[in-house]
Amino acid sequence: MKCPKCGKEMEEGRLTAGGYWIRWLPAESVPFLTDHVTISPLSLGGKGVEADLCKDCRMVIAKY
Repeated sequence: MKCPKCGKEMEEGRLTAGGYWIRWLPAESVPFLTDHVTISPLSLGGKGVEADLCKDCRMVIAKY
């Protein structure tokens, strides 16, 4: 997916919640063993949702 702001390719991954944090994890990662991006100090239950990330624009697009 292309970032709607800058047009660069976004990284595929998932939004997950661990405790009170919402994090984005790369699609090919083992949770919490790779780099992650903290999105919010609020919680999101379950396995999370598919989401694409643009680190340059700090934009996340979540699919639900």
